[in-house]
Amino acid sequence: MLERLRSVLGDRAAPLDVFFRDDDADRDIPELRRLDAMFARHEAPVALAVIPGTLTPECAALLRSRPHMEPHQHGWIHANHEPDGRKCEFGHSRTFEQQLIDIARGSQRMSELLGAAWTRAFTPPWNRCTAETFRALDELGFLILSKDATSPPVAAHRFREVSIGIDIFRWQGGAKLKSEEELMAEFEKRAALPGPIGILLHHKVMDDAAFQLVDSLLERLRASRTVSIHTLAALANKEQS
Repeated sequence: MLERLRSVLGDRAAPLDVFFRDDDADRDIPELRRLDAMFARHEAPVALAVIPGTLTPECAALLRSRPHMEPHQHGWIHANHEPDGRKCEFGHSRTFEQQLIDIARGSQRMSELLGAAWTRAFTPPWNRCTAETFRALDELGFLILSKDATSPPVAAHRFREVSIGIDIFRWQGGAKLKSEEELMAEFEKRAALPGPIGILLHHKVMDDAAFQLVDSLLERLRASRTVSIHTLAALANKEQS
């Protein structure tokens, strides 16, 4: 995969914007520390989707001390409220008022534990939400929505959408690392489209093979003259300008 990636990047003349998003941060665990060390070594930022309702003070202290980590809000407690169908914390079974209360509660918790050291961005658990969620984000002054880029884009709101297009895992039947061939095909497809390439990680289920793959990917991307790795905030500001 990495040789193929080198060829793809080497053939590019136009700049390529990339960002990494890691979901479900809430505890100071070895996998999070390993992720932290890897991105620090490559001097690259990573957007961390933090679960406010389960965020521990120890984890918050770690995030406050890491300038390359960009915490943002990941729902409230990552709970499924849908009686049927796909899991969703901010789905069709919940009213605008219910969603607003939970998102506001999460924001308060983020500010209590992280102070000003978090980006006003929102990632819905399972990458799914509704128009009522968008209304709530506008009312609460969120600047960014990050979800799955395969779902319809969101427009006509005050926030900017900066969504992921590549998940390194397949989730049906449990988390399984995608093959290098599959990931490279997705990367090539995304590189041919306008906009940034967002790559989704989940440190809690990453094993040695997953960490090694991401480490090698970061090495190739950082070595390319055409690639820039961004924070969510930087991409939202770039789009606005």
